[in-house]
Amino acid sequence: MRWIPTLALLAPLVAGGCVPALTEALDDDTTSDDDTGDDDSWNEPPPQVADLDCDYQLMFSQPGTVLEVADDLSSWAVEPFEQGDRFSCAVLRFRLATPDNLAQLESELEGCPAYLAIGQIEGTSVDGDELARAEFHPYDSPGCTRGPDRLDVHNHMASATDTEGPWPPGEQWEVEIRVEPFFTRVTLSRDGDTVGSVVEAPLFDGESYASFDSTRDPRFSIGRDGIEAGIRAPWYGAVYSDLQVWAVVTPAD
Repeated sequence: MRWIPTLALLAPLVAGGCVPALTEALDDDTTSDDDTGDDDSWNEPPPQVADLDCDYQLMFSQPGTVLEVADDLSSWAVEPFEQGDRFSCAVLRFRLATPDNLAQLESELEGCPAYLAIGQIEGTSVDGDELARAEFHPYDSPGCTRGPDRLDVHNHMASATDTEGPWPPGEQWEVEIRVEPFFTRVTLSRDGDTVGSVVEAPLFDGESYASFDSTRDPRFSIGRDGIEAGIRAPWYGAVYSDLQVWAVVTPAD
């Protein structure tokens, strides 16, 4: 297993060479206590989706704070499988406290924070390694116009964009990102109850389904490395905690 903290080298991308004002701590009512990882229901396997047989096993767990998104450390990743192993089902689960700082991001970043990273699951495949990517979508671009609270979900075969929901900034969410036959699904919950829609994108391109050979040596990550194309960014000031990886693993041949 490899644990991979990654640095966001923002000096060429952010006005003034850094964004110190965006790394202030969240208010006490939006951060997660270290003991929240002891919640018995949180440590149970993910519930089954109808018509699927996913006997989930816990592959990785890190209770307490995992990442406080800042200008010098804006992403975190883990590769919890033995080399060559792949999965048929996988879930990345964590708690995410988001700050109410969109206006500050808009004014201090060089660009528009149209898409704010949540988390991602990647594999190894010549066909494309992005199995799940979830983003908040608070702004329209170009123009950087504040839109409704939206959630976008992508994989290397399809996307589901502009799903509106009651997901405002300044809240704490229980986030679940799933890759299962044959969908990518993202759920935001509070106290175990789903908030808004479950957003899903098919692992299907209109002609064929994804090959689960693409799930070999998966990497599970939160946040993102710096700013992409002036519109995709980590959510500076957000706090990730109580992270788990569940999977159904097929050992290497």
